Amino acid sequence: MSKGRRAPSVATWFSDSGKGDIIMQEVKVPSSHLTRYTYYCCLQWNAGMNGGGYCGIQDHPDGKNYIFSIWDPEPHSMTPGKHIEAVFVGTGTLIERFGGEGEGLKSWNFTLGWETDRWYNMVVRRWDFEGHTRFGLWVHDETENRWHHLVTMDFPVMNVYFCTRTCCFVEDWHGSGENLRGAMFRNGFKRLIDGRWLPFGNGDFSVNQEPACEKYNNNFCAVTNEDLTSIFMQTGHPVIPLEGQGASCKLNVQATHKEPLIPPIEFEVTSSMETGVKWYVPESSTPQFSYTVKVNNKLIESGIDPYKREVCLHCTSGQVEVSLQDIVGRETTKCVNVKDKCAVNDKNGCFEEVK
Repeated sequence: MSKGRRAPSVATWFSDSGKGDIIMQEVKVPSSHLTRYTYYCCLQWNAGMNGGGYCGIQDHPDGKNYIFSIWDPEPHSMTPGKHIEAVFVGTGTLIERFGGEGEGLKSWNFTLGWETDRWYNMVVRRWDFEGHTRFGLWVHDETENRWHHLVTMDFPVMNVYFCTRTCCFVEDWHGSGENLRGAMFRNGFKRLIDGRWLPFGNGDFSVNQEPACEKYNNNFCAVTNEDLTSIFMQTGHPVIPLEGQGASCKLNVQATHKEPLIPPIEFEVTSSMETGVKWYVPESSTPQFSYTVKVNNKLIESGIDPYKREVCLHCTSGQVEVSLQDIVGRETTKCVNVKDKCAVNDKNGCFEEVK
């Protein structure tokens, strides 16, 4: 790579200051702005702090990649003898250590793939687990209406939240600034710890102009669409800034809604008998995060488990209540009667729904 041939990195920091447990944003790469060796980062959080990380999509020589990375914790703050671990690994997801700009754990996924001119919603949620903090990544392909859980990482420090402003960026990580690259971002939200949703509001746009980008340091641009609901960051030849746009500026971004337009989880109770209750969540539904099962209003079992689909009951009669919370905090409850004989026959079992 010749010196000074990278496209400058472009980034936007949003006005979502506050302590939160969920962050999300949608990203789309127009086919006209697809260039290999580009990282289109959708979410970056806690930079330089415990629990710092980022996620996004990448055009890599090996394919269309999803990345999720978390930097190592500060040694004095972590559980002694522990390190970051991937406690859930989705189909096709690869786990490995990374170095260079700090050290930590990263996940790759080339199997799932992504396409240009499609919106992808990336959702990251944190939760507490046995004195540690866990971070999970889910992705929604809006064209196919399918959700995917790519990875969950266990971070060996307790009570880590999304504390900083959230950032997105476009980066040439190889050195081909002669090519145009860019991405669109919209519908960013953070859920604060009091349950309120904070939209990603007005952003601070900046360009990282450095010797590695010397040839293309002035090839960048950032615009908002007509209704101010999305931003479009571009970098590399032949793009040029808008008139009067410098290497840093304000982007007037406005949310159209006070909270995410993501429907609550949908599921079916497929069997409710004296031995146990089972349920099914389709791929098109907002994914499950946690579950609670009660019989006659008495708690039988609950927990955080995106893949729990069955709970033992050991009762001969009564009303079963199954409540599922999805990854963005919505809850759906269904009630059925325990049956000693099938009320409804299907391939999954039997149940009688309480109307």
